[in-house]
Amino acid sequence: MPGYLAQVHNAMWVTLATGSCMMPFWWAHSRFINDNVVNNQLTSLRRFTDRIPGGHLTDIKPAVIKCVKGGDAYAMQTNEMVFGWIVNSDGDVANEKITVSSLKNGKYKLSTFHTWRGMFLEDTEVTVTDGSITFGPPYMRITGSQARYIGQDMAFILTYIPEPVPLPVKAKSGKGNTK
Repeated sequence: MPGYLAQVHNAMWVTLATGSCMMPFWWAHSRFINDNVVNNQLTSLRRFTDRIPGGHLTDIKPAVIKCVKGGDAYAMQTNEMVFGWIVNSDGDVANEKITVSSLKNGKYKLSTFHTWRGMFLEDTEVTVTDGSITFGPPYMRITGSQARYIGQDMAFILTYIPEPVPLPVKAKSGKGNTK
């Protein structure tokens, strides 16, 4: 039925980005539920969550996040990462700006994800200062005969990059200094 695929898609992404312990799925057997179109949404979600080490995350909580231009933003945060989903059902997220706050300062890898195509678009190194960062979807353009349109939603992962630990300096040996 019209709108069903978008409803399933949005329900899956919002439950992930709000910290629900489950993914919604309508367990009604029909040719509409069990086709490759709907099931591809589960594959897309799995490709995204492959980069989230769910069993190793600690102190997970809702992130402080907002869309500057009027969309909706949802995200979960740990000390190591933030993963989230933005949506603007009245338009698109192509020119949206997303602000994530309450982060530790430092370098992060920002990975943006096209939810409908089920693919990461780009990984970019970004720097958090004063505990927050503002970013937007990557610039989408026509490549060959393909229009790279982001659409009404986008997912992202911000992964903290720890500072390298300096190696200890070894003291010089006293060889040759015998009396």
